[in-house]
Amino acid sequence: MKYKHLLAAVLLLAAVCIPAPAVFHGDSLGKTINSLKNELKKDHEKRVATEASFETQYRSQRREMVNTMKKCNELSLMLYSQKQDYTFDITYAFQSVSDEYNSFKSRQLPYEQIISRLDWDIDSYSRLLESLRRLPPALERIDAIPDSLAYHNDSLDFKPGRYWNAQRAMQGGLAASMGLHQAADTASRPRPYILDEAEQLDRDTCIFFASEMLKMSVERKNRVIADSTYYHRTHLRLKESYDYSQEKYRVLQKRIFKQGQIPIYRIIPNIGVFWKGALADFREKVDNGRTPHVPASENEPLESLVLLIISILASLLLRLRGKALWRGLLLYLPLVFSAFFVMMLRIMFIPNIMMNIILPIVLLVAFVWQFTACLHHGSKVPSIDRVFGWITVVVTAFALAISCVGFIFAGLLDMVWWYFQVAAALGVVTVLHLLDLFRDKVLRKRIAEYRKSLSFLPAEERESMLFGVTWLYDLVRDVLVLVAAMASVLFCTRTALKIFDFSDLYTTVVFTPFVNLTDSSGAAVLTISLSGILTAVALFFVFRYLDKAIFHIFRNMRYSIYVRKNGRKAIRSNEINFSLGKSIISASVWFVYIVIILVMLKIPTSSVTIIAGGLSAGIGIAMKDLINNFVYGIQLMSGRVRVGDYIECDGVRGKVTSISYQSTQIETVEGAVMSFLNSSLFANNFRNLTRNHAYELLKIVVGVSYGTDVAKVRTVLLDAMEQLRTKDSYGRDIVDPKKDISITFDAFDESSVNVAVKQYVLVVERIAYSDRAREVIYNALNEAGITIPFPQRDIHVVNP
Repeated sequence: MKYKHLLAAVLLLAAVCIPAPAVFHGDSLGKTINSLKNELKKDHEKRVATEASFETQYRSQRREMVNTMKKCNELSLMLYSQKQDYTFDITYAFQSVSDEYNSFKSRQLPYEQIISRLDWDIDSYSRLLESLRRLPPALERIDAIPDSLAYHNDSLDFKPGRYWNAQRAMQGGLAASMGLHQAADTASRPRPYILDEAEQLDRDTCIFFASEMLKMSVERKNRVIADSTYYHRTHLRLKESYDYSQEKYRVLQKRIFKQGQIPIYRIIPNIGVFWKGALADFREKVDNGRTPHVPASENEPLESLVLLIISILASLLLRLRGKALWRGLLLYLPLVFSAFFVMMLRIMFIPNIMMNIILPIVLLVAFVWQFTACLHHGSKVPSIDRVFGWITVVVTAFALAISCVGFIFAGLLDMVWWYFQVAAALGVVTVLHLLDLFRDKVLRKRIAEYRKSLSFLPAEERESMLFGVTWLYDLVRDVLVLVAAMASVLFCTRTALKIFDFSDLYTTVVFTPFVNLTDSSGAAVLTISLSGILTAVALFFVFRYLDKAIFHIFRNMRYSIYVRKNGRKAIRSNEINFSLGKSIISASVWFVYIVIILVMLKIPTSSVTIIAGGLSAGIGIAMKDLINNFVYGIQLMSGRVRVGDYIECDGVRGKVTSISYQSTQIETVEGAVMSFLNSSLFANNFRNLTRNHAYELLKIVVGVSYGTDVAKVRTVLLDAMEQLRTKDSYGRDIVDPKKDISITFDAFDESSVNVAVKQYVLVVERIAYSDRAREVIYNALNEAGITIPFPQRDIHVVNP
């Protein structure tokens, strides 16, 4: 099949060029015809095999169209015969027409494409047959196909005798002009190639298969055209009903949600008259059989009620025990009661006037009951159930209020939406409860084992590394559950509207932008809808998890490489710089999030460019300090300062606890928390006390009496200071072993000779070490009998 058109073109070219005085290679043309015969035979067999299935499909489609036309007529009768006071009936009819119209459109076959492909095949087969006919010896005509299907091109027709005479005259003139003589014997002249018997038989076979394929293509095209015409007629009938339903649907929505029905304060004074009219309408509807027949698959109100009850019972049984379970059942019982009556009103297709009377009564009873249940049982159930109970009170009160002023269907939708939302919310709460049980009974053991495997890290670092074992728990709790909660809002809204046959309103409420700003050319500048907001919030949870997961992978890789490279068994909390990597990961992840949000809000890049260009000058001036802090923050995070380093700036010494793009936060040795702007650190030439080798010089000055042997003091102190050469919790020497403790003569003081004890100690251990060192120095000098004098001053009193 794939070589069919190529072979047809080759044969057509061959047929055109046959009259030329060139010698054809018969073997090549014969092989081509034979290959074409095999290809056409295969194509014919496939077409015959598929013809039966095509016929079955054609009949099925024809029956479907007939059924659609019957249903279209039925829907038209139902649609145009509805009374204005039967809102449930009208909305059901409108929704049925809309569903059938949309379903019919979705089943539409690509008739134009099918006809175009069939036209291609018909044209190809016609030209192929003409090419086969012209092969010498040429055939007068092909009887297997009518003349209307044959390919004609008079410009290619020729008279063999006249053609060859013209060729001889041309060749003779050319020979005479060149001074040559033609041979008299014409037997040596090349003759045009003529098919032999076997090749002619192959040619006839090709003509047979090509003719059959051509006729089948034409027949199929005629059927497709007939189907297309029938489809178009059916589509017009359905579209007529659909357009009418949409027009009346908008009027009905305005009446329900803007104008309202009869308020309750107008009904109460004449309650008897209204009730008699409501009963008369209901009897007329039942007696005349006007209640629409609802298929079993459309009994969503009853299914929704069952789902609500199952959701409440399952949630309470899984979360509560004993008296708390009984209290929870009593708390949710008014909700189930109101849901039952509201669903029954929908299932029975109650007329409007009866709805105006019954619904406020039902909602009033539900409100009082729910309020009483919250007062009596709310304090005896978990807080989440108590919250749901009071929200139900508020929702019922709102529905009761708008129903009393005439907006009964708006009140119905409000209540039904809340029924679904409670079911979804209880499902989420139950999942969270099961997750907590999983964490306490299963995950806690795994976390303890994982902590042991992180023995090379300090205790505070291990807690931040638990994501390696809690990633699935975090994914479900922090992403899937929250995204499901966001999606439940849309799902509950759609289901509530669908129950009352307001599915088209779902698109208006959820997807229609309530903020739609455009520029002068009409291009969208900002588009915000409810679905967009919920999607943005859901994506926030997803990207927050991605940020956490990617940084955990990055940190694990850094730890693994560092341990393998340095052969370490323990790593200090500030030994590896993660600040820059964390900032790059966070910036990249949230940049992608912002880009997605901009695309969702349909903000064109041209608008962003214009806004950025217009604000660039003002931003450059007003945000000079912010930009400086940002640049300096990147420099700090690149390695100059790490979280856990000890720095000193403006006489303040402390441990770095966090580095941001604007400030650096430290915890001072006194325990206070201070923040330095990044620019102020550079302006005041801060000192990083641990960046180089984590040791700093500690100088302790002690005074001895004049006349004391300094060499003896040096010996005593050196021996005493040896006991301070200990190690910290990481196994590091507190006193730098590369630089010995030295005792030097410092100064002549007024009352003493000062001796300086110098040593390089770990910055982290400086305060504790200096306290111990002073105590050791005092005890050593005291035991050696070396006096540490106190300041003395002689005072001479002169009498005037």
